[in-house]
Amino acid sequence: MRIDVVGEDGKGLADEARAAGVGSGDTAAIIAKREGAAARRTLVTERDVVALARAGQPLPPNGLLTPSARDRARALGLLSS
Repeated sequence: MRIDVVGEDGKGLADEARAAGVGSGDTAAIIAKREGAAARRTLVTERDVVALARAGQPLPPNGLLTPSARDRARALGLLSS
């Protein structure tokens, strides 16, 4: 596998790669792959909680609630304490 290391500005090496001594064109091997580790979570805002409550729908099972969304969901009985 060929690695191209690019910084945030689109040029040169990223700081992390430079610190590890990795350069563009270096080869690497993937030693582990975790299935399902990068599961997507839906961000739920306070407005989303109100809209879901009005529609009579539950919170998303894997939702990531903002602090104000969590407070509102508890107040509306959508989330247990």
